[in-house]
Amino acid sequence: MNIKAPVSIILVTHNEEANIENCLNSLDFAREIIVVDGNSSDRTAEIAEKYGARVLIKENAPCEIQRLHGFEHVKQPWFFLIDADEYVSKELGTSIRRAVSEDAGFSAYSVLRRNYITGVKRPVHFNHPEYPMRLFRVRDVRKLPEKIHRTPEVSGNSGSLKGELIHYFFPSVEQYIEKLNFYTTVEAGYCLRNPAYRLGFFRLFLRPLGRFIQNYFFKKACLDGYWGLVFSFGSAYYEVLVNLKVILAKKRGQAPIF
Repeated sequence: MNIKAPVSIILVTHNEEANIENCLNSLDFAREIIVVDGNSSDRTAEIAEKYGARVLIKENAPCEIQRLHGFEHVKQPWFFLIDADEYVSKELGTSIRRAVSEDAGFSAYSVLRRNYITGVKRPVHFNHPEYPMRLFRVRDVRKLPEKIHRTPEVSGNSGSLKGELIHYFFPSVEQYIEKLNFYTTVEAGYCLRNPAYRLGFFRLFLRPLGRFIQNYFFKKACLDGYWGLVFSFGSAYYEVLVNLKVILAKKRGQAPIF
């Protein structure tokens, strides 16, 4: 008998038909799955409902905004954050069960995330090891972030879980470019709302170069051959796109989209 752990999964989706089933198959340890879907045009919501998930349809928005909406519907004492292009290994699922049942007094837990390129069996060296915080005790959460790539704030200490969170982060060139475009639009919105933001020499020229150097050398993308070069150029191009969108928005008097 598979006893479910008192954990709510918060999964944000938008046109993730190709990925979501693999993700949902790995979540059999959790008592509740909440999918916040950004009004997908494919079968994402239908597949999620087939796996017993509670699907909340909401206009597409940055992941952290969608997670805030999902958090309002959590019914379990713990919640776990996951993306549709990730899945929980068996060892990690067992570790989550043990953590919430034994209750060592931690407010949150980090996981080891291992990155793969879709279709490539060998994991990449880029950004490894990576330990994002993903499991949280509901009552200890002080603040959920509204900006992308931020971590919820908790009032207590944090621990770490055994096992890996597997991440397939480059499904296709088209999807990579689509996500790059979406997230740079979100980031440009943050910049436009920030009165301290300045488009000086550092922001326009040194920051993109710095991102390339940081990822290619210090985050070990250089060990991944051609793919590492692609990731590093992509991170530099991310900064260029953000700056360009800010410049154009200011010239045209456009308000931030997000």
